[in-house]
Amino acid sequence: MNDSSRQAQVRAASDVLGAEISGIDLSLPIDGPLAQVLRRAFLKHAVLIFRDQRLAPSDLCRIASIFGELTQYPFLRSLPGEPFVAPVVKESRDSGVFGGGWHTDTPYLQKPAKATLLYAIKVPETGGDTLFSDMRLAYDALPAALKTRIKPMRGVFASSRVHTSSGDFASSAGRAQDRTEAPSLQVTEATHPLVRRHVDTCSPSLYVSPLHLASVASLPDSIGATLINKLNQHATKEPFLFRLKW
Repeated sequence: MNDSSRQAQVRAASDVLGAEISGIDLSLPIDGPLAQVLRRAFLKHAVLIFRDQRLAPSDLCRIASIFGELTQYPFLRSLPGEPFVAPVVKESRDSGVFGGGWHTDTPYLQKPAKATLLYAIKVPETGGDTLFSDMRLAYDALPAALKTRIKPMRGVFASSRVHTSSGDFASSAGRAQDRTEAPSLQVTEATHPLVRRHVDTCSPSLYVSPLHLASVASLPDSIGATLINKLNQHATKEPFLFRLKW
C-alpha cells in the first residue's frame, strides 16, 4: 500500500506565511492521509503552493473540496459544465486587472469564501506576482488600545464598490465580457467583525478588505473612514506580506 502522505513535503515559503508542497501529483486521487497533511498545512501556512501541476477543471473542484464546500463565484462566467470554475483572463491590451487591489474574497456575502484556489495557465515572463498579507500577524502587531477599541466593532462590506460601473474599484471587476449579470448581488452588503476568530484554530485575525469595506457599523462616516484607512494601511505593511512569484 502506498501512503502518499509520506511523499508530500511541506516547506515554508517565507517567514510570514505560505508553504510550497512538493512530491505529489494533484491530478491523481488524494487519499485520506494526504488530505489531512494538506489541511494541516493550510491551517498553519494559510497559502499553499503546488508547482508544475497539470490539472483539468474537474481536478480543481476535487482538490478544493478537500478544504471545504464548493461555492460559485457570483460575478464571473464559469466554464461550461463547471459552475465552480471561472476563467480569469487579462490580455496585454486590457487596462483593468481582475482583483487588482488589496482584498479578501466575497466579504459582501453573509458567508464569505473560506479560501480560493488559483491555477495559473499562462503568465507573463516578468511581473504578475500576487501579494498576500497575513492578517493574523497584522492583528497581533496592533497596539493594545486599538485591539480593545475594534474588538466589538463590525465592518460593512459592500459588493457595489467593485461590481457596479460607478464603484470606486470597478476596474478590479475584470473584463466586461467575462462578467455575469448578478443584479441581486451587485448591491449586496454584509457586516462582519473587524476581528475574526478562525473557525478551526480560533486564532484572531484582522478582517478588512480595502476594495469592499465601506463603513464601520457603529461609527459616523468620517470617523469610520479614518479608522478603515488606518487599518488598511497597517494590514498591508511589508512585515506582513508574502510575494508569490508564479
